[in-house]
Amino acid sequence: MKKSKQPLPAMIPRAVVVTIILSIASISACSSQPQMDDYPHPVTNPASSFMLAGDWVPEDPHQINFFSLPELPSDHVVISDVRAENGVNQHNYLVYHDGRYWVMWSDGPGVEDRVGQRVAFATSTDGLNWSDQKYITPYPPNSGPNSQFYNTRSDKGFRYISRGFWQRGKELLALVSLDEADKFFGPGLELRAFRLNPENETWEDMGIVYDNTINNFPPKLLPNGEWMMTRRSHDRNVYMLTGGTESFDQWETHPVVMYGESDLIAEEPYWWVLPDGNLLALFRDNARSGFLFRAFSTDHGRTWSKPVRTDFPDARSKFNGLQLSDGRYVLVSNPNPKKRDPLALSISDDGVVFKKMGYLIGGRWVDYPHVIEHNGYLLVAFSGGKQSVELLKIKITDLDRLEMPPIPLVNRPHVFIDKSKVEFISCIEQESLDFDNQHLSVRKMIEINDVKLSYVVRPGDGPTLILIPGSFSDVNQWNEVVPFLGKNLKLILIEVRGHGKSWPPPIDGTIEQLAKDVMVVADNEEPGRFYIGGHSIGGMISKEVGRSWPQRIKGIISIEGWTHWRASRDAFNGDMYSTLTPEQDKKRLEGREMGAGHWNDEQRQDFASIWRKWEKGMEFLQNTNLPVIEIYGDRGRNRPSLEQLYVPDRPNIEVHWINNASHSLPLEKPEEVATTIIQFVERIETREK
Repeated sequence: MKKSKQPLPAMIPRAVVVTIILSIASISACSSQPQMDDYPHPVTNPASSFMLAGDWVPEDPHQINFFSLPELPSDHVVISDVRAENGVNQHNYLVYHDGRYWVMWSDGPGVEDRVGQRVAFATSTDGLNWSDQKYITPYPPNSGPNSQFYNTRSDKGFRYISRGFWQRGKELLALVSLDEADKFFGPGLELRAFRLNPENETWEDMGIVYDNTINNFPPKLLPNGEWMMTRRSHDRNVYMLTGGTESFDQWETHPVVMYGESDLIAEEPYWWVLPDGNLLALFRDNARSGFLFRAFSTDHGRTWSKPVRTDFPDARSKFNGLQLSDGRYVLVSNPNPKKRDPLALSISDDGVVFKKMGYLIGGRWVDYPHVIEHNGYLLVAFSGGKQSVELLKIKITDLDRLEMPPIPLVNRPHVFIDKSKVEFISCIEQESLDFDNQHLSVRKMIEINDVKLSYVVRPGDGPTLILIPGSFSDVNQWNEVVPFLGKNLKLILIEVRGHGKSWPPPIDGTIEQLAKDVMVVADNEEPGRFYIGGHSIGGMISKEVGRSWPQRIKGIISIEGWTHWRASRDAFNGDMYSTLTPEQDKKRLEGREMGAGHWNDEQRQDFASIWRKWEKGMEFLQNTNLPVIEIYGDRGRNRPSLEQLYVPDRPNIEVHWINNASHSLPLEKPEEVATTIIQFVERIETREK
């Protein structure tokens, strides 16, 4: 790539585009807070639509910025992955039985639920290390690989579909449906049970549990001692089945929603017992309302109130939940109505109204969750793009640490800096300029709590990359780098508080504060996922953004951004500029004057102390699964060890060395810096595809 030689056009005059003035009163008025007389109740108010409440919930819950939800930490493992053979893995179910975790799922060829699909399982003692998969079912009748209908949609062939584990007494049963693999569902639909033989870990086909039935989740006990599970018939009517006490195939059926008889097209229902012994059921709506529906029963599931559309958003996707041993309820779902991304966990004190929602995993297609509680943990099994079986293991104590913001968590603008002071003015100024000799860029300004944040946006059709300059530098630090970054990337170049046109400098500043500033800009410009990178303190800020908002980040690029302040001493003995030519050093000093020449000595000293106060980098790198690249100059000497750099040796962390260069890499080696960034982004984009 070569730098453009075209001259800069004349500067286009600045134009103020929009000014928005908001107050905390107006924000609170738009949040979702049910009044007590509107609160749902199975007897006195079953028609209430309230299900989601809190200052963080906007008036229209579809406007929630689901990618900015506070994240629940977890351990993540892939149990089975059939992407390489273009197979199907979905319909995941968990159970803890006889000292082990068990997971079952539908395993098939090609697109979901084709002829030949069967049901697989695996086991684990800790939920993180799993056995090789085995099979619960054989191939469906006359539908194996030798069948002419194998891997097709045809009423001449059959499929098994995983439907969950049922712990009935001391026995473990695996429920599966069997039907013709043509449409949803075939006229021969039946729900069957396979019983585990613990001696040799094989499964015996016990026969039909109930004819013309596919359940959604396995039976659970009612307060009266009966079992109950949901039932859908082949013509998609929804019922409840009660019984199962005398034998596994003894049930009574109770109608709930008939297909086409209401504005609800009910799919994949789920239910739980409320603290007062009444029942609550939730329904996915295939009529595309984008919300869950809810009904109540006061007679152990025999009759149900008319399902009501709630204000809880939903992607028209399967969901699951349970009551915890501490009495709270959790619901795992895809709340983003636009797509099955991300997967989130919501928390309710009473099983009726949810007041917290945490991000679990996303940035891709994730669905079909099933959650269980065991020994202080939640385990959530889910499918990745219907081609992998994956699991998250979450400490229940981490649910207590989930904090929701005190203002609506909306897509644009998400301006949230200081919980003690949320009154702000958001003022965007826009100035057009040709920042990189190639593309028309725009400088913008956001004012928050009397702080002006300045940044430059260069449009692009590809992924978004946010770049943060080093201490005492403005966006001009990237002048030599940007032309080599190509035309595809959308660039957002941020000036840290006090730098360039951002003002004033921070008082008692922290890396965490500067990272929040970056997220204000990010939420205003790019509500999805993005790459983030920076030089020196900008690299440290990038790592803090990845630590605090990992669900938003595709990858982190740290250009001599210290993981710990001691790294500059231990790795390089404080050598920062030894490889600079006199001309380059002059440019460096001129850049510092442009970036922060208007500061006083006290402001300089205060900012220079910030990077020494941040000590979270090493712990973050030891625990994150985000892709990270660390770029260093080797000073023309023997390269220091990872230990001296305070960088752990992990497969998701790359270290790239630039020969005969030191700390000012964007100035010394701009083309190699740009090339390294592009190659890093391309590797991640290729993997995600």
